[in-house]
Amino acid sequence: MSVIIGIPIKNDLESFKETIKSIDESTNFPHTLVLLDGGSTDGSAEYCDYLEQTRNNVEVFHMNTKGPMEAYNILFKLALEKESDLVLSQTDVIYPKLYKRDWLKLLHDACKQKDAGASTCLNGGGISGDTYLDGFRWIGGWCSYIPYSTINHVKGFDENYLIGDGADIDLTYAIVKMGLKIYYCNFWVDHHMQNNRSLEGQQSKEQLDKIKNKNAEYFRKKWQIK
Repeated sequence: MSVIIGIPIKNDLESFKETIKSIDESTNFPHTLVLLDGGSTDGSAEYCDYLEQTRNNVEVFHMNTKGPMEAYNILFKLALEKESDLVLSQTDVIYPKLYKRDWLKLLHDACKQKDAGASTCLNGGGISGDTYLDGFRWIGGWCSYIPYSTINHVKGFDENYLIGDGADIDLTYAIVKMGLKIYYCNFWVDHHMQNNRSLEGQQSKEQLDKIKNKNAEYFRKKWQIK
């Protein structure tokens, strides 16, 4: 089974370069880099093209997307078409030298378990509060390995959620509802939130709480949770 590492990028060139460098240095596991440029104006688009021209395992798509969930869903569709496993990434910098482990092989091998629905790094998810499900561990839209068998069932993220953690929790819950588990692998990733996509620093606490409450309300209605 082939593996796609899918990276949406928009105007985050320096972190993006660090991400590519860290991938190069941290895995020998066969993969294809699929770079989805969302209309960058800082040189990121040109860097994507440079990588595609100089490597044989890089595919680049230039298209404007409304947000990260739409970009990820494009990657889900591509993985379905290619019958490939998918790793969701952003400008994530991997630090395998701390443990001397091949992070992509770790994720891949974890998903070979019969009950595995996805895998991620130890710091690749979060724990929801009682607004969703108390103590429920979910994977984020970054450094998460989704096997083709899972993709074929869940298809992608629910774009009805407002930008935040709602769609991530929803996808994880859909996987768990299949009777599958999320495996966490022991390596570390520095998750660089892209400035143009991060809610932190752009919204007040009241605005963030409002977004989370709306997402939680939709989640509970969708899954019929009281």
